[in-house]
This record gives sequence, C-alpha cells and structure tokens, in this order.
Amino acid sequence: MCIRDSIKGRLQFDGRYPHIRVYENGEHLFSTVPEHGKLSLSLLSGERLLSCGVYTVGIDSFVPHGSITVRGVRTATPDIRVGDEVVFTGERCMGVGTALMGASEMQTSTYGSCVSVRRYREL
Repeated sequence: MCIRDSIKGRLQFDGRYPHIRVYENGEHLFSTVPEHGKLSLSLLSGERLLSCGVYTVGIDSFVPHGSITVRGVRTATPDIRVGDEVVFTGERCMGVGTALMGASEMQTSTYGSCVSVRRYREL
C-alpha cells in the first residue's frame, strides 16, 4: 500500500512498447526493461521506495562504483531476491540497482558482489 500511496501526481507515459518511460509531473519515475520484463527504478522512485522500508540495502560509509560487495552491506530487508530492483543507502550516498543475491545471502556471505549499481547520488 505504501508504494501506491507514494504516487502523488499525474503519470505520463513516453516511448513505444517495449521501451516505455513513466514520468510523474515531468520527473522520471521508472522505465521498462524489455530484456527481463521488469521496471528500472529512477533515483526519485528509489527515494520513495526507501521511505516504504522495502527492497532496501544499508551500506557502509562509501560511494560505490560498479558493484557493492557483501563486505560493504550492513542491512538488507528480507524481501530481496536475486534480480530484484533495490535501493541502497549509506552515510555518503543513496542509489538504485539490481540485487545479485538474496537478502539472507547478503548478510551471511563473506565475499562476492551483491548489488549491481545503476544510479547513485552522493549525499
């Protein structure tokens, strides 16, 4: 319910199937990814998802470039599965990416990449 409540304005759709982009009041929310049929989050939609407390990964105080490894993960919400779109946040940045492993693996593994970073913003 929290995600539905986070849409505050009028939605506009741009592009042609299968490459569709969704905007809210002119700001990019997400895009479709035809290769795997999922939605790709923007930083704006990531911020809103973060406020819902789902699909989030807490990281240490660093700015990731490329991937986040398990050694940099502090917390992960239990709803994360491999391939899910996730929001990561730490003291120095927040961003969005794709989970490369599930939440339990992120917290129990000792090595490996767990989030492929797509976009981030330094705080």
